[in-house]
Amino acid sequence: MPAIQLAFFTFLVFSFSVCSADAVKKTTKGVKDTAEDDDVYYQYKVENIPIHWDQYWIETKSSIPIPAGVSNYSVELPFSFNFYANPFNKIFIFPSGYISTTIEKDELSTKYIAPMKANLDPYPDESSGLSYWIDKRNSSITVEWKNAIVKDLASRVPFTFRVKIWSGGLIEFTYQYLGVDLTHLLPFDKDFKIGISDSVNSFGMVFNYHSVDIPRDMIKDKTKVTLRPLPTCTTRTSCDECVQANLNFHCFWCPSIKKCLSGIDFHRPEYVSENCPKADSKSVCKPKPAFLKNKVKKKTTSKTKSLVTFTESANISSSSIATSELLPTSPSKSHIAVDLEQHHLYYNATLLVDEEEAKKLWVDMEDTTSGRLNSNSVSVSKKQAHMFKLPFPFSFFGNIKNQISLTGDGFISTMSSWMIHDKTHFIAPLKGLFEHKFKTMTTSVNYKATSKSLTVQWDTTKYYNVKNQVPFVFQTTLHSNGDIDFVYKNLGNMKNSDKEFIGLSEGYSEEMRLGFLLKSNSNPIKYHESHNVNLTDMKVHLTNWTAVQIKALPTCSNQNNCGDCLSMPEISGFKCGWCSSANLCRDNKEDPGEDWIVRNCYSNMVHQEDQCPKEKVKPLTNQDFEDLKPDDHKYYKSVMIKSEDSWARYFKDFSKLNSTLVTDLWKTSNNFLTADPYTLSFVFPFYGHPIKNIMILSGGFISLASSFSNRTLLEHEYIAPLMADLDASYSKQAKIQIYEQEKEVTINWSKMKLISKSELASFSFQLTLMSNGTIILCYQDIPDGSITKILSSDLDFLHPVKIGLSDSFAYDAKKAFTNKTSTALYKYHDLDLKSYAPHIQSRTAIRLDPLPTCNSFSSCSSCLRADPQLNCVWCPGLQLCSDGMDRKHQEWNAKHCYLTNIGLRSVEQCPLEIVTASHQYYHQTVYHTHQSILGDYHSTSLQNVQDTNYEHVELPFKFPYFEEEVTSIIISTHGVLGVFGQGEKSSSGAEPVMYKYIAPFKGTLKFDKDGAIRHGEAEIDGGKCYGVEWVNALVYENESISFQCGVCKDGTIYFHYTDIAQYAALELENLGITTGLWHGVTREEFVDLAVVTVDIPRLAANLTLSGLVVRFSPLTLCSLSSSCLSSPECQHYVSTHNCSRFLCQEPSDPPGFCPRHEQAQAKSVQHKSAGGGVAVLGVVGGVLLVVLIVGVLLYGVRRMDGRPGPWQSIHSIFQPGYHIFRSGEDVGSADGLQEEGRREEEEIIL
Repeated sequence: MPAIQLAFFTFLVFSFSVCSADAVKKTTKGVKDTAEDDDVYYQYKVENIPIHWDQYWIETKSSIPIPAGVSNYSVELPFSFNFYANPFNKIFIFPSGYISTTIEKDELSTKYIAPMKANLDPYPDESSGLSYWIDKRNSSITVEWKNAIVKDLASRVPFTFRVKIWSGGLIEFTYQYLGVDLTHLLPFDKDFKIGISDSVNSFGMVFNYHSVDIPRDMIKDKTKVTLRPLPTCTTRTSCDECVQANLNFHCFWCPSIKKCLSGIDFHRPEYVSENCPKADSKSVCKPKPAFLKNKVKKKTTSKTKSLVTFTESANISSSSIATSELLPTSPSKSHIAVDLEQHHLYYNATLLVDEEEAKKLWVDMEDTTSGRLNSNSVSVSKKQAHMFKLPFPFSFFGNIKNQISLTGDGFISTMSSWMIHDKTHFIAPLKGLFEHKFKTMTTSVNYKATSKSLTVQWDTTKYYNVKNQVPFVFQTTLHSNGDIDFVYKNLGNMKNSDKEFIGLSEGYSEEMRLGFLLKSNSNPIKYHESHNVNLTDMKVHLTNWTAVQIKALPTCSNQNNCGDCLSMPEISGFKCGWCSSANLCRDNKEDPGEDWIVRNCYSNMVHQEDQCPKEKVKPLTNQDFEDLKPDDHKYYKSVMIKSEDSWARYFKDFSKLNSTLVTDLWKTSNNFLTADPYTLSFVFPFYGHPIKNIMILSGGFISLASSFSNRTLLEHEYIAPLMADLDASYSKQAKIQIYEQEKEVTINWSKMKLISKSELASFSFQLTLMSNGTIILCYQDIPDGSITKILSSDLDFLHPVKIGLSDSFAYDAKKAFTNKTSTALYKYHDLDLKSYAPHIQSRTAIRLDPLPTCNSFSSCSSCLRADPQLNCVWCPGLQLCSDGMDRKHQEWNAKHCYLTNIGLRSVEQCPLEIVTASHQYYHQTVYHTHQSILGDYHSTSLQNVQDTNYEHVELPFKFPYFEEEVTSIIISTHGVLGVFGQGEKSSSGAEPVMYKYIAPFKGTLKFDKDGAIRHGEAEIDGGKCYGVEWVNALVYENESISFQCGVCKDGTIYFHYTDIAQYAALELENLGITTGLWHGVTREEFVDLAVVTVDIPRLAANLTLSGLVVRFSPLTLCSLSSSCLSSPECQHYVSTHNCSRFLCQEPSDPPGFCPRHEQAQAKSVQHKSAGGGVAVLGVVGGVLLVVLIVGVLLYGVRRMDGRPGPWQSIHSIFQPGYHIFRSGEDVGSADGLQEEGRREEEEIIL
């Protein structure tokens, strides 16, 4: 080899080792929810984006499908793509989850851009596919794998993801849906990669000089990975830039080819024949002195103070504007042409200059015939206001307002807080009175409220140091339909002022800034205006007795059903979204409100009418049973019972009950507004939640709150036969009592009096709670017409009056202005039974039957097979079924279960549920030996252990593993052995080993040049075995271990830890290392998993690990193959060998056969040589056989009631079968097997 080539080759190897070390260091870096890392070639960032994912995942209609069956597909790029600073105009798309710049087989493993390089099949069904598209500007190409499956997985779960490459070299991976957590692909993921890699070919050898491995545990559903190229030597185009480049590379300039080099890059073919290494010096070019370099001038920009940012103008046709003033400036004194009508997105405004028309809108505040009059004199300080609760919900820019604040500065604040301001959130007929030149004045504010309107009047009554000043007198009327009237009776003198503002404003405020360092003129709140209607230009036309009528237009929030909501964009320009869980319609610029936020509507809204949920149709009922509205039937179905005979079945006559079974509540019976706690003897399901503790109140109701307060008792989490200001202390005959039976409890309020309606006769009624969730409201003595009279009176101002039930949950709410989180209660359902008031009389009842709720389902499959109207979602992180509206709401939100990439919504997405078997299959013993248990055996070494690798090995014998016959194993570099039975698919790329493996040391092991994996036939304790040993495996940096595993023909399994540090073993749990035996049998909807684990850290605390041997001895001789399970001999074999893991199948055609064990044959020979004893045993055996047959027949007759026998419940792992349920329990589970009398071995605890 020429000297120059030898020198370059040495430099190449050195560079490669440095880059490889850097890559190893990179992959061991700590990982957070958002991973970001800088590299010498690329900077990558991993972002989990649960909200607004649709901005990153945009569907396209112009994709080009890639046909199935091709090994790769080439695409000519309309741009030059820089990969590791090397320009490419052609890429190759591979169905197995990556793209490459080459199709050379030797380079494919080191030249790739891999969003998920695995053994993928992107064409499993019609919904899947592989496609690509190029954007219209020819600047990027996107490749999508849609609903692809991983052949290595036992379950066919889909994966959908994309890779996008840009002309500038930027690379993006986006993951829409991942069928399984990528960390679960261990230990058989030899070729699995997420990241990028590049290599160079020199002297016939391929060197992988750099790669970026993305942490797989950061990749979830709705995740984006960005790889941004960094400057390298090859991007430098001049000698000066090259030798002075402040990079992580050692750059040098090659004069002969005029390129900047790093030693390993795509210029290699050019400089390998040149004398480039000799040019590694700054002397090859003369850098410019520092004082000759161009100076960079700093641009100065004028700072503009801006407290209000207008994100939407008043007029639809105008663009968004930004202003540096708090308020728009008033027009000049010259005449300005102003339209009498202005049209805005939310309102149409009309100027009325006719005096008669204006007077029609004026409200006489002295008229007391309608509405109520209230007057309040407001101080001159504009920071004070009068808060007022509206008698009707008022729609303001589509947002519902229930409270306003009246100010003396000529405007109404719509903020729902004690602290208001004049920057946004206002209704201003003439805002800015305090900005006049007058030093001080007094303004009186009067208001008049009716059930459909509120009128506010301002009157400037006094000026100081000003003579002959005309007062300001004007009104604003808010109508329940959202309309607003401004009427001006006297306008005073405005000609010397330009501070007034007329119009409407809505917005939001950012976090309040508090502290002692605030300047006197600073404002602690930053305001943003989202909408406004600026009518200030009309001021030049306003005189005495003029008016402005503002008509509210239809908005998203006005729509009451999904169809009307999603048709809004066609008629008004709104972009509405419908939230089914809240039955609300909102625009993206409207204030969402509490219901929208708590019900996570932003993540679950729909925008197309075909996505609208189907509405339930209310069934017809007869006259005796009157159902409530369909909307009230989500949780309970109510029935009114008028028949006295039916009422008598639910009524408990306490006077005839055994007094020892009745509990008198003396505290509530002798005191007004008191409560008694009570613990039920059974679990009562309330809205699907298990309840044991209740609070019984004298006010005619019970509370089921998890924490009791005045608010929760009266407004949340209650069941109320008649909640009112009832009192039992007035008379000895009045009592509150409890009668509890095994599965129900009855609470009796007897002879109760109403404090506010003392003229009414006494009330007697009952409440019964049943263990199945049924609720009975039973009324014994009710004065005629009293219920309607109570509900129509003002009694609820003293004490709430309610009939029905309600539930709520706690959620994290942000306080106004401060953005601090506090816990608030949200009433997610309120079943109001006041509509039954006319029918509630003596000897009537209301029965409430619970309906299925999401939180009553305990498994993924049952959850997602529930009624679609329930909107149930299964959250794997909580193992919980919910719609998000129950008492687990905080945990639900904390895990982001409401997101489509986390919560499961279809049965096909359900993972196989793992049920751990309690039966014991092995006996564990522990001992020490310093000699190898494998002895001097002939072994074969596993190749390429430095990479993730595995090898399939056919065993020279069959051995039982959890009573299953095993014929082959897979040896993995991750310290495990996968096991296979006869007939199981074991070809490369389709290894069904996810739940069946032997793990002497399962983990991410690394091997250097001293590491090795050897395997071969061996003899252990005189038995025929097959041994595997892992030598010098790196657990973590500078710490290696060696261990062995032996599987024997008789089913015995050995773990031998030949070299392991004692202190290192204590860290195994933190490193995620697990050891033991795993055997999973896939049923129809779950995996029956049997596990035997070894607690090495615990052993290390008491024993010396080096030389430790753990032996697993099977408790039975059972070794079932697929042939035996389908054999007529199966039942006899299972009975003879005490098999409990598998149950026999229907005999196949041709029939299978079961093995003849030597033990059984020896017994047969012994019986044959016994002579006359055989005859005696034969007679006894015959009798036993007859008894057995009769027993089986009788057992079969007993089972003819239609319930399945245990043999029908568990099917073979080799053939499809059925999973049958009985009495809510899985037939064939560990408990079911034990019930059939199968043997249980004593557990050995090490």
